[in-house]
Amino acid sequence: MATAREATIPDQWATQIMARIQLRHSVIFVTDQCDHRMLTDMGFRATATLEGALAAAEDIVGPRAKITVVPDGVAVIVT
Repeated sequence: MATAREATIPDQWATQIMARIQLRHSVIFVTDQCDHRMLTDMGFRATATLEGALAAAEDIVGPRAKITVVPDGVAVIVT
């Protein structure tokens, strides 16, 4: 976080952006393609189903909160 955006080395920017997101938001990965422990070790939540992710999100923010779903997250820029 101490490195300015303009001073990052190649590909470091993606890690910095994810760290900034994680400082302010809970991120839940929906995947059955990797070990969920790896994701939780990185500070994320993980589930194998969309239903599980929605239940986890409701646990975090309550039943009336807004939730953003980003399909194919690596190919989407949320603005």
